[in-house]
Amino acid sequence: MPFISLMNREVIYFFGIGTVRRRCLVPMATHKKADLMIHSSLHPSIRNCRRIRAAMALLLSGTLACGEAAAGTAADESTTHRAATAQVVRAYLLEHPEVIREALGVLQQREAAAEATAKKQALATHRNELLTEPSSPVLGNPSGDVTVVEFFDYRCGYCKRVSPAVASLLAADANVKLVLKELPILGPDSWLAAKSALAAHKQGRYAAFHKGLLETPTIDATAIDALAASQGLDLDKFKADRDDPATTAALEKNQHLAGALGINGTPAFVIGDRLVPGSANAATLGELVAAVRAGHQAASASK
Repeated sequence: MPFISLMNREVIYFFGIGTVRRRCLVPMATHKKADLMIHSSLHPSIRNCRRIRAAMALLLSGTLACGEAAAGTAADESTTHRAATAQVVRAYLLEHPEVIREALGVLQQREAAAEATAKKQALATHRNELLTEPSSPVLGNPSGDVTVVEFFDYRCGYCKRVSPAVASLLAADANVKLVLKELPILGPDSWLAAKSALAAHKQGRYAAFHKGLLETPTIDATAIDALAASQGLDLDKFKADRDDPATTAALEKNQHLAGALGINGTPAFVIGDRLVPGSANAATLGELVAAVRAGHQAASASK
């Protein structure tokens, strides 16, 4: 199959069967112990390079196909013909560079639509894990008609800043169920905090402990244990539950779920069939909840 490679501002046209590999170094975050490796999206420069190459291939597929038909199979293409084709392609693109931008726009629209479809399918596939996992604490109304799922890390500054908006949503709407997914991605202290919160949950003290951790400026072992003591938890049971392998397994399950949904940072919300990455204010959360509720009501009315 023919393909196009953009190198040093020259368009080089290749025939034959083979693979061109471009090695790019992309930063990624790794975490100790049982942490999963959370990969960031490809760097924009890498994405743009691929998009340009794909866009030019799309733009020129007709021209290249004509070249193949005229000269026979790829193996029989002459060096002269290939050079002439490359010159035609290069000249056209230099004279009409705007077509690359136009083709990239089409490509980006298609990619966005495909990504949205894939996310909805992933949410549907993992619906039970999102909504009914027994190890995930629930705040708000356990029988609420709309469920909001939040993935968060206690050491994440954005998670701390969005916490008042989440609290406002629950205060304003008594029919919202909030499922909390501890997602420790910022190192050992994040893991310790998440395990501690689940240990507090086993004593029926999750809500207060969760709020306390989010309000603690610096998360470390000393601060966590001091918070547990100040809230009157049974410290021996607290530490035993924190060190229980089942607690670690619950957090690993959250990280696997986040990976399956394409979540690579915190906070992230799932509301209905929408994945909302990043921080959101109370008004936005309220609007998303209202949209899901209206959808439920419309579906019920149509039955």
